[in-house]
Amino acid sequence: MDNSPYPLTSKPGLPDRSDSSSSSSVDHQEMEIHTPVPTRPRLHSRKSSGTLIVPRDSFLVGPSEPDWEPDDVRAMSPRRTSEDLENLGREAREELQRHASALQDSLLMIFHRIEAVKEEHDKLDNNNKFLQKYIGDLMSTTIADARPDALVQVEPKGPLFREKIFSSEFSRPWGLTSIPLAYEPYPNTFVNASSMAPLATRVVVSNSTENRMACVLQAEQPARQLPTLAKVPILIDKGEASYQNMYDYCFAKFLR
Repeated sequence: MDNSPYPLTSKPGLPDRSDSSSSSSVDHQEMEIHTPVPTRPRLHSRKSSGTLIVPRDSFLVGPSEPDWEPDDVRAMSPRRTSEDLENLGREAREELQRHASALQDSLLMIFHRIEAVKEEHDKLDNNNKFLQKYIGDLMSTTIADARPDALVQVEPKGPLFREKIFSSEFSRPWGLTSIPLAYEPYPNTFVNASSMAPLATRVVVSNSTENRMACVLQAEQPARQLPTLAKVPILIDKGEASYQNMYDYCFAKFLR
């Protein structure tokens, strides 16, 4: 007889195997697994989910607009009103004017330092005459506008307002330079927001038989004046074989 502490169980449907020496037999036992059956709670104990229908005039209808702080970037609309655009443009012009003034002051400071070191080289005929560097320099015109005496230009940077040879970029919005000059009356608005142009321009076609480009001049009549440069004797020297010969005559038209 088996002395095991664990009772012997048989698989359902199979006969028990018993020891031949035993006179007793083990009854067939079947193990049953009882699983609880889920039951639905009674109606009085369930919570109502409410109706899915919302009245049209309810505050729940439509998108909700969150209340952001004024400085929150999420409160900034991508659509600007005309007043917003005008304020932005005015602020941009004021900022540009401040930067231009600071740049002009920096150029003058550099010029004075160079003048102190090379004073004898910067003087021609005992006068403070400045010889502009060869092939396009904008500093000399700016310096002459601030500290006028005399100006000699050898193939000055050009043409006026807009590039012609290598590109069509509006690189000199102030006519002679890319930074402000002392015009009278001084332009207080920009006529072209895309290029930040302070001066209205017009194209004047040359009637010469020579190979000359059209000039870009001021459109306003009478044109705004440069009283500081008007007091400065200016000599423009050009090379006959230079490509700048096609538009150097525009400088004379502009400065008259």
